[in-house]
Amino acid sequence: MHTSASLPQSHRPDHCALDSHRECVSLLPRVCELLAASGSCLPDDTSLEKLLDWFTQLSQNGTSLHENFPCLLEFISTVTHNTASDPAVICFMIKLTGVMASTVEGFQILQERLTVDEVFKVQRWQGAGLWEDPSVRSGWIHGLRNMMQHPGALSFFIQSEMMGHLFLLQTDSSLFVASSANQLLAHILLFYQPESPLTDIVMSTCDYLKQSLLPKEQKQLQQSARLLRLITQILSQAGAPLWDKVSEAVSGPLKDLVTTENSQLTVPLMEVILAANWYVNKIQVLHKCYQAVLKWTSVCTDLSWMSYQLRQDLLRVVQKRVCDLRWEVRDSTVEFLGQQAALAPSSSIPSQSLLLLDECSTLPLLREALQDQENYVRASAVSKLQEFFQLGSWVTDIVTKLLSILCEDTEGFSRRAVVQYFISWFSSSSSSPSLLMSSIPSILSHGSSDLDWEVKVHTLELATLLMDSTLAGHLTQPWHPYAAISQPTYNFSSQNSETNVEDSLSKLIEQGVISTLFSGFYDCDRPVGLKACQLLISLQETLKKSECTVKCSLPSWGWGQEIRALMGNLNGSDLVNVQEVLRCLNLEQRLCVLSQSSDHVQNSPLSLLQDILTARDVHSHAGTAEGQEIIVDCY
Repeated sequence: MHTSASLPQSHRPDHCALDSHRECVSLLPRVCELLAASGSCLPDDTSLEKLLDWFTQLSQNGTSLHENFPCLLEFISTVTHNTASDPAVICFMIKLTGVMASTVEGFQILQERLTVDEVFKVQRWQGAGLWEDPSVRSGWIHGLRNMMQHPGALSFFIQSEMMGHLFLLQTDSSLFVASSANQLLAHILLFYQPESPLTDIVMSTCDYLKQSLLPKEQKQLQQSARLLRLITQILSQAGAPLWDKVSEAVSGPLKDLVTTENSQLTVPLMEVILAANWYVNKIQVLHKCYQAVLKWTSVCTDLSWMSYQLRQDLLRVVQKRVCDLRWEVRDSTVEFLGQQAALAPSSSIPSQSLLLLDECSTLPLLREALQDQENYVRASAVSKLQEFFQLGSWVTDIVTKLLSILCEDTEGFSRRAVVQYFISWFSSSSSSPSLLMSSIPSILSHGSSDLDWEVKVHTLELATLLMDSTLAGHLTQPWHPYAAISQPTYNFSSQNSETNVEDSLSKLIEQGVISTLFSGFYDCDRPVGLKACQLLISLQETLKKSECTVKCSLPSWGWGQEIRALMGNLNGSDLVNVQEVLRCLNLEQRLCVLSQSSDHVQNSPLSLLQDILTARDVHSHAGTAEGQEIIVDCY
């Protein structure tokens, strides 16, 4: 049993942390055994990501994983040879192998055991029929990305002839897999430059880009856009030899792309051109300059004296910086554009008297930033567009772009910002613009089924506003946001009360609010389930004094299947009475379960390991009382 003696001096734990470390060491073999069991999976597979984060942090801090946790080697071997394992567990195992092989010593240990050869052999997973699962392909990519931190890993990658598989994954049917494959290729080229073994990879990459960059049909435009962003990343960070080879290889295809004049590729094309030509001062200096300009603008009551030429000079500077190679520069510029727009209150005063740059200058730049290659910049652009809700025809185009981000963007930051944009718009409107209301069903549908739990929570916040708006004037009591059930309850006047209830409920169903609540109620992420449960309790309180006959349709998947199982025989109908469903959900008991968390005991990796074991034990016993399942909580 290894203790702090195996850790570097700067990372040795105190006595309390040491006790926790010992407990983790003692619990981990049971966790590994559980995960390696045939066909075994967890109710919440995000706990595997949290466990991987812990191992990654330990490895980065100098802890030898194979020495401190020898059971991990047996776990990797067992899962590798058990093709009946759950794909989520296989994905976790491959990523973990990459983490353990990220150090020279760890790589050598795994190579001596032939582990890296077996884990990263694509043919093994193809033969078992598991390569078709996107999570396995994603695990392979991330595992390699974790491992590629030293020359030995590069040699292994080349000798194993993995480049062909990586090229195929650049155009994978899963956007998440393709995006990760792009990042891995960029990492290999940039991290190992100018290693001599890299020459063959650079040549094959250049050949691949020549052949694949120009779209042969409309559906390949997205592939071309991804490859253009890959080229931008390489050119903006490459040294002279790599830069020369890549730029020479893509110059011909780039010229061909320019002549096609395809508007969907304009922004990535511009980024490639800028990557080859533009440089910028230190980012901190630029940020301080922006803040100084904002401060100066805020104390000036009238800027009408400022000449047209000065404004144009500023605009040119901003236009250059918003297209800079460094995402931090672009992000600071987007923040500046939004902050300076916010300085002008809604009034009849011409904007040129209050702002350095008016909306005609600012909006096009923010709209372009919505397509930035960096998710932080895209999220900032979405956030700053909240200053322009009332700009007529501009808004229609912006809403279309935002809905596209919510549906297609691979990063959670951007999608969260989109839902928050609509929350802000709805909250700030005295009336409900038709464009906003017509977008609500799409926002709720995509937001409630998002992979990111924060997006789903924000979607439920929008659903809360819609409930408040639809049921306005019927609050039974004041409510406080930090109350135990932080949602209002409503009451309808006796006059036409049944009609009021049914009309309001029908409206909520039409908007997609009710399906969002049911989807959230059955969600595997505890914060999502908790908020949805609270909202359903509020709705149940509203309906309890009436016999409402309004029905909603059930989807054939997910929460629809759960409710069908709960309600029993529906005689083949896809419709179900909302009030009857609420009665059957046992909301109060579910709220009690969801309100519990292991955090009140200990918020640590040890807590996570204990949760995994407990959740699996309960999940495997059919006799567990309904509603008493254990929620695997975030730490």
